[in-house]
This record gives sequence, C-alpha cells and structure tokens, in this order.
Amino acid sequence: MKNNDLNIMLIDLDSLLDTRLGTLLSIDKERTKIALENNYHIRLEDKFKGFTNEEFKKNYANRNKLTLRRSMINNLIRILRNFSITNIMTDNQYKLKTIDRIIINLHPYKLNQEELKILNVAIKESIITNLEIEFIEMDIKKPNKTFIKENVKYWFCYHYQDFLNTINKNDNFSDTFLFCPKLLKEVDEEFLKELKNIENIFEYTIASYSPIIKLEFLNVYEFSYFINISEFI
Repeated sequence: MKNNDLNIMLIDLDSLLDTRLGTLLSIDKERTKIALENNYHIRLEDKFKGFTNEEFKKNYANRNKLTLRRSMINNLIRILRNFSITNIMTDNQYKLKTIDRIIINLHPYKLNQEELKILNVAIKESIITNLEIEFIEMDIKKPNKTFIKENVKYWFCYHYQDFLNTINKNDNFSDTFLFCPKLLKEVDEEFLKELKNIENIFEYTIASYSPIIKLEFLNVYEFSYFINISEFI
C-alpha cells in the first residue's frame, strides 16, 4: 500500500523532453521542418510527414544521448510548474497541489554523474522547484510494479501503451494517476476513417483500466515543444 501522505511524481525523460523532435532532427533537419508544419502538435500517431514509419521507428529505437542534445523541453513544463491540472482532467476532484518528491526515469538513456548534475539543475530551473530530483532507470516494458504501487502518485508516461501491455487482472495501482498522450498505436487506417469520434477510443481505454489504474489523456501538444521553427532550425 502506498504512503498516501506523500505525493511522489514520476516523469519519464521521454515525457519531459520532446525526443521525437530530437530523433527527427538527428535524421534530417530540412525534413523536420516539413514534419513540424504538418500537424506535428495535433497528431494521433507518431507518424511524421517527410519520414517513413520504418525510418523513424528504427532511429527512435536507437535514441541516445545525442538524441537528448537535439531534443527540447516541452509544454509539460507548464503543467508541472503550476502543479495543478484540473482544467485538463476529466475529474476536477484530483489536484496536484503539492509534490513531495520528483523522480525522473532515465531509461533508455545512460547518463554519467556529471550529466545527471546538469540535468538536475536544468529540471529544477525549468519547473522552478527546490525539491530534490531523484533518478531511476526502469524499462517500462519490464516495470518494477512494486515500486510504482508503493511510491508513485502521479506518473507522466509517453509510452504508456508499453506499460499497459504488462498489466494483468491481479495488478492494482488504484492510488496512481497515469498521465499519457492521446496517441494511437498501429491503428488500421480504414478503422480511423470509419471512426466517428476518436475520443471514444480513449474513453474506452480509461473505462477498461479504471479498476486497476487511473488514466488521464492529455493532448500530444503537452508532450511536444511548440516554437517558431525558424527560431531553432
């Protein structure tokens, strides 16, 4: 059972930084301009204009510290600064009033101590917090479920689908709020065309997992960095 007196926030580095952008820039700057100009911030899948799916998936699967250097802090920082997301949640009962600890999941990146110090300072300055930043390495496809259940109150997870795929009927993360992007994974194009309301998919997912974990979907914009393209490319 989680210590409910503590509000511990877990944030994956892939959620804090727009590593999708970092990956695209690592492949081709000019084509990245095209991708950003074509529904980048309102996409429903990680498919980008000017890049083949195979090209992006291969490079993203091999993302590393060079990818991080090309990535940018995203709009999630705005939410984390306020520590209140009632305006974008489906249930206004829940608020991030106070955070007692912030834990950053580094996986799959391998950072040395000096790099962690730099990251620590950058996160504190971005979020504007005096809280100590802790770091862990946890593969979401092989999560430490005991750690999550006993420690995590709020979790921002870009690759939430990988985690949901590990859940079974005996799991119970009822004290945890999982915030994730409104993204679909490997959905048939014809199915998307026939679907009258895309929100139904996310509502169904929330309902399906409600006995196990509290899901909240945020627009992918929150996990993407929005800026005038000419200012950084």
